[in-house]
Amino acid sequence: MSVRPVDYDRAMGLIRNLGPILSRQYQGPHYRIRDRFWSVLTTEMYRQMYGSLKFRSVGHNDDHGDVWSALKPSTIKRKSKAGRRGGRYLPASRHPEDINYDTGDLLESFAPGTVVNDNYRPPNRNQRVELQASGVRLGTNIPYAAKVDRIRKMFPRSYQKWVHYALSRAAEAIIPLIENP
Repeated sequence: MSVRPVDYDRAMGLIRNLGPILSRQYQGPHYRIRDRFWSVLTTEMYRQMYGSLKFRSVGHNDDHGDVWSALKPSTIKRKSKAGRRGGRYLPASRHPEDINYDTGDLLESFAPGTVVNDNYRPPNRNQRVELQASGVRLGTNIPYAAKVDRIRKMFPRSYQKWVHYALSRAAEAIIPLIENP
């Protein structure tokens, strides 16, 4: 797509004000740009996180080369039976050999949501998304997530590859709104 010469000044004005628009400092009718940008970025970040957790839960390396060690046989045996685990009664796991996977709640809290009318829609109530002036904060509402993360790090130390990819997808998504505001 190309910007028509008539729209050039308007598009350049939006680009110059992109930082303030995305951080809610700019008071103007360009909320769709901000909403679409953060919604697409959020979707892509959760897509990366979910994929990483899913690969490692079955013993494979994720895109950063991280892998979790296999479960002990005693853990697999315990997960194979119904009983109390993590302070609550759980049925026998359908996937006792999967790492960091018992009920699936923690994994699914990182599943990517959808973008509807430029707004992000989480896939379930366990996902935490907080849009702030300086960016977006992503996480989970699962109470035992911090304990799990202390035992087996859920995410890599550097998110740089994920952030670059998510930023490029978010930028692509707002180009039509800048070209034809």
